[in-house]
Amino acid sequence: MIGAAARPRLFTVSELVGRLTETLDRDYAVVWVAGEISSLRRAASGHCYFVLKDARSQLAAVCFRRALARLAFVPADGLDVVVEARVSMYAERGALQLYVESMEP
Repeated sequence: MIGAAARPRLFTVSELVGRLTETLDRDYAVVWVAGEISSLRRAASGHCYFVLKDARSQLAAVCFRRALARLAFVPADGLDVVVEARVSMYAERGALQLYVESMEP
């Protein structure tokens, strides 16, 4: 049994996700990321959800309707892009996600 002095810090899931979100929001408020669009789907809300990937990794991404309307092109699967985004957590799933503000082919 672990003694009180040696007991590790215990987090609830929400506390840990909250702390990770705070760190990401502070340290990765604006990033530029290059990758290929994959699994793109448009929601009824007008938002666009996709995966941004390269040869070894992938990240979930969302481009909200307002940012999507400012694009000079139509995003599509297989298109190589550079995105300006913030990195944060989608707390309901505990998932790391890019929140895309702008995108260039």
